[in-house]
Amino acid sequence: MSKQLRILFSPLNWGLGHASRLVPVIRQAVNDGHEVFLAANSPADKLWLQYFPHLQRIENLPAYPFQFPNHRYWQWSMMRQTPVLSHTIHLEHRWLAASVRQYGITHTVSDNRYGLWHPKCKNILLTHQPYPLAGTPWHFAGMMVARKLMRHFNEIWIPDYAGENNLSGALSHRVNNDSRFRYIGPLSALYSNYFQPKKNQTLVLLSGPEPWRSRLLEEALHEIKNENTPVMIAGAAADAPTKPLPFHATYQPLMIGDALSRCILESSKIIARCGYSTMMDLHLLGVREVVWKPTPGQIEQEYLFRWMKKNNAPKPAMMTVPSIE
Repeated sequence: MSKQLRILFSPLNWGLGHASRLVPVIRQAVNDGHEVFLAANSPADKLWLQYFPHLQRIENLPAYPFQFPNHRYWQWSMMRQTPVLSHTIHLEHRWLAASVRQYGITHTVSDNRYGLWHPKCKNILLTHQPYPLAGTPWHFAGMMVARKLMRHFNEIWIPDYAGENNLSGALSHRVNNDSRFRYIGPLSALYSNYFQPKKNQTLVLLSGPEPWRSRLLEEALHEIKNENTPVMIAGAAADAPTKPLPFHATYQPLMIGDALSRCILESSKIIARCGYSTMMDLHLLGVREVVWKPTPGQIEQEYLFRWMKKNNAPKPAMMTVPSIE
């Protein structure tokens, strides 16, 4: 047996996708016999508690306090909040230094948290967009900032296929990639081999941060208000919709794992945001017909929507989760 490692996992706290796609990597580390520590902010910590109730938690991880705009101009919001985000990166770096001293952490796996690196650890960054699309006129500046933030990590794991037939396009594929890049294939906590017969049911997958999570629900309910087919509204967060639902709609909070996999496979119509983690979930389940709703103004989701429309999605392969060494 290889040497037991002490591995810290931590996701970005913008939505639940960053936490959910780390689930299979955490499972692999546990199966490999390593000692695993988890650090997450709400609501990701509640999601992980459903999957890993017995794993050790490290508290007081600084949260990224980004205020998501209720308009389309995301770039301006990012620019205005850059000082706060930079300060949070500094705080989480100091937090990690204290955690390494207290718990003897040897490896870190960070999903888009750029302050979680330590000179005495092997540091792995999981991201699907090492080449972020910041939009004109910030594209070059965004690339330079991303390169600077990634420079401290030993390996950069990209949850996508290598080569031209991929899911993320220009977000993670360029001619001269960084030698630290490792394409590990799509990741999902919902991966399933079960066949489920289709029902005449519409499924609305709520994801992402507010206020856009609630706006997706409002938009979906407007589209299906004249339909008589049952509607299932699934979300991994516990909070219920603030407005009353139509009689044929049911809200199911905290739907994860096999229950969510079966619900997806049973549904004849699916409405979802173009978040990359949601894309990976549906891709690995073999779902191709989806009513995608990109978040207005979020360049990454608008690009992924165009990429999916333009290119035929690759056939889902067996998910392979790498071991941490």
